Amino acid sequence: MRKRMRLVDNNIEVLFQSLKVQNAETTNCKKIDNLYFNLPREKDMTRKDKYTTFDKKVKGYRKSVHLVPKWTKTTFRENPKYF
Repeated sequence: MRKRMRLVDNNIEVLFQSLKVQNAETTNCKKIDNLYFNLPREKDMTRKDKYTTFDKKVKGYRKSVHLVPKWTKTTFRENPKYF
């Protein structure tokens, strides 16, 4: 899980650096800029956020990421506001 998150962080970094115009802070791709600036990195996340995700139907509102369908295809790095 952590290895996959580090790989995604590295891929986002490589894409951002390769698409960035020289002497500019952003690329012309809004999606890449959003991923680079707004998505939390693996090293900045708490253990709770790395291995669990929000689920309103579960007691305690946390569910293991491995129990979520297609957990490898979507990002779980962002939680609902104020949670």
